[in-house]
Amino acid sequence: MLTAAQFHQWCGRLQLSVATSAYIARLRAAPPVRRVGSGVQNVSGAYASRKMGCTLQFESHKVELWAIYTMEYDRAVLEYYDQPTTLDLGYRSKAGRKVTVQHTPDFLVLRTDGVVLEEWKPEERLRE
Repeated sequence: MLTAAQFHQWCGRLQLSVATSAYIARLRAAPPVRRVGSGVQNVSGAYASRKMGCTLQFESHKVELWAIYTMEYDRAVLEYYDQPTTLDLGYRSKAGRKVTVQHTPDFLVLRTDGVVLEEWKPEERLRE
C-alpha cells in the first residue's frame, strides 16, 4: 500500500485534480460499501492480501477471485479495493423512460499509470 506521501506524489504525477484526489482518498480510507454474498450461481469468499495488508471480498470464485490474483501480483497495480463505492447510473429504457439504478463496482484499482473502477463478469454476462 502507498503511504500518504506516496499517494500525494502519485496524484501529482498523474495530474489529478484536488477534488479527484480527495475522492480517491475517501474511497481508500472507507470500508467496502457492501458485504458480498453467495447465491445459486456464485461462491463468495475472502482473500488475505499481502499487497493490501487486509482481507478483500470476492463474489465469484471463477471471476473476481482471479481478478484479485491478477492484481495481487501485477507490479503496475499499486492498490486495489473491493466494493469501493455505489454509483447512480442513468439511462433510457427501450421505451424511452429515464431509469436510474444504483451499482457497486467490484474494485477500485490504483495503477502506476492511472485509476479505474472495475467490473468483473463472465463474458456471457457482459454480452447481456
